Amino acid sequence: MAGHTQRSDAVGELMVQHARLRDMIARCDQLAGALERGAIGAVELLDEVTRLRIALAAHNQREEQLLRPLLLEPISPDLTAGAPTVDDAHVREHHAIERALDDEMSGQMSTGMGTGMDTGMDAGMDTGMDTGMDTGMDTGTYNELRRVLGSLRAHLDAEDRLFSAARAWPDELGCR
Repeated sequence: MAGHTQRSDAVGELMVQHARLRDMIARCDQLAGALERGAIGAVELLDEVTRLRIALAAHNQREEQLLRPLLLEPISPDLTAGAPTVDDAHVREHHAIERALDDEMSGQMSTGMGTGMDTGMDAGMDTGMDTGMDTGMDTGTYNELRRVLGSLRAHLDAEDRLFSAARAWPDELGCR
């Protein structure tokens, strides 16, 4: 039973972190639009993407630390086989998103343009945004950043669905 309390606490902590990351993603989207309109300088967007990248790395490390032992712990002989795990593919996905943000930051610093890096995590983000304003910047410049942010949102959404299911296991088994 102690494991169930730990699982619930860990999942709750990670879902709070997900909400904070989503706020940071929204702020990056907002700043990218402001930069495209010429309302802010590139440094503001770069600073916010940097904050997101640092927060994401800390979150991913904590998630991997918390969930690996908890999700491998048997909660029921019937459910163990179908229980999610923090496997190597999931960790690689964390690293791919982090690298994509790194590439966007270095691309913004060196050229002011997105890198066009394909992380293999298509979230279907195509803003098709045309501000109608000539800021001297190509509207597509920040579409790659938005695609990476969309991939991160999709990743967090999938994890939240998984975490919600994990939270329900102890209740279904009468272990709380």
